[in-house]
Formats: sequence, structure tokens, C-alpha cells
Amino acid sequence: MFTSQGMSDLQLDILDPATGVAELRWTSSLTDVLYQLYVNGEPAAATEDVEDQWRLEFTLPAGEQALIELIAVQPGEAETDFAGDLDGFTVEDANRCRLRWPKLATIHAPRDVANVYWDAATGTVDYDAPLAALPLWPDDLNRWGRGTSPRGDGGRGYDATAAPGRGEGARAYGERGFGALMAEWESLPLPAGAYQFAVRIEDEAGNASAAAVETITLDPPPRSAAQLEIEYNANDTVSLAWASSPDLA
Repeated sequence: MFTSQGMSDLQLDILDPATGVAELRWTSSLTDVLYQLYVNGEPAAATEDVEDQWRLEFTLPAGEQALIELIAVQPGEAETDFAGDLDGFTVEDANRCRLRWPKLATIHAPRDVANVYWDAATGTVDYDAPLAALPLWPDDLNRWGRGTSPRGDGGRGYDATAAPGRGEGARAYGERGFGALMAEWESLPLPAGAYQFAVRIEDEAGNASAAAVETITLDPPPRSAAQLEIEYNANDTVSLAWASSPDLA
């Protein structure tokens, strides 16, 4: 048995673009399990000890898109290949844009928001109509949580509720650390194309930071054929008919 639940905050880094060597990091609520990583349905890497940190190095395929799947397995099934049981992906998984960034070590007012904008594939970002307004620190909490001491809530946080990650061992990354609090937004399904997305931090008075802008190119696989019909002929042959994928000319 395996599970794909319980893992979160997946972060992928390309360590060597020339060879495709990459590293996947994540956090997990699971205990006493091993992790297997599959690339395009093939086993690519696995942890060897339940005490291993949540990271794996592997090699991405050259010149093609890669579907990366991470699962947790029981130690007794460490050598089992679950590729045939994985869900894989659908077109709906491939035609969305996801923005994700760490909440940095900057103090924000409780009602500051991160506004998400886009260009609708026009080449010009429309800053008059945000797609989403993401609260930076919900429930009026800010980033400096310090635990359950008598200092309590407010600016020092209760039980580190809003504290950003500070690192796990030697692989911490600056102020973000491993397991940092992340902001995330995902689009609705979109047609193939290049899209510009921008994020600005804005306060109640309308003051805005400079925009962080990224371009994401969507190239999803075509949708499946439909209306498959099978006809058995008198001469012991079979005829197939179907409606072609709407994404193919």
C-alpha cells in the first residue's frame, strides 16, 4: 500500500541544467515511512531510511515534459514498484498555472494583501482587475511567532502559528529556510499559450510594491478522442470509428 497524502510544500530545484540533475524537497506529516519518486511513470529515486530528511536527488529526462509523482510507502514495501497503480495525470492537471512564493522576512500590516494580475495572453498585464487578493497573514497574525511562552499572541505569535520556516539541518535556504510559509494561487483551466502573471503587495490605502512578473507557457497534451464505436464485421474483422481530439487539426 502507498499514499500520496500527507506531503506538502514540494519544492523543485534544478541543480545542474546541463545534466538535468534536480532535487525535490517537501514536508510531511507522516512517520516511519519511506518515500518513492517517479518520473513519467518510472521509478527515479527513493529514500533508504525512515530518518532521512525530506529530499531526493534525481535526473530529469532531456527534451521532454516530466510528470513527477511522490508517494509514501511502508518500509517493508521499499522495493515494490507502484508505477502501475499511480493515477498519472489528466489534461486538467496540465492546463493550469500555479504561482507559489515564500513569505519573506518583511513585516506587513495585518490587512496587506498580495494581488495577482495577468495579461490574459495579450502581452500586457492588466493591473486594474486583480484575479485574486491573498491575505499575507490571515487572522491578524504576523510572521514572528515565538511559541507558547507568556509572551503570548500578537507580534510574537502563539505556538509559532505564523512563523516562517528557519531551516532543516545544513540545507536551509537563507531567510526562507526549509518548510517556510508559502503563498500560493492556481488559475482555472486555460488554453495553450504564454501568460504573464504579476504579484504586487498592496495595503488598504492603495499603496503598492513593485510587481514581480513571470511568464508561464502552457503546452498541455491534447484531449482524448471521443465517441468510440466498435463494429464487428461479417468477415471477422473489426472496424473502429471515433471523433478526433478537438485539440488536433
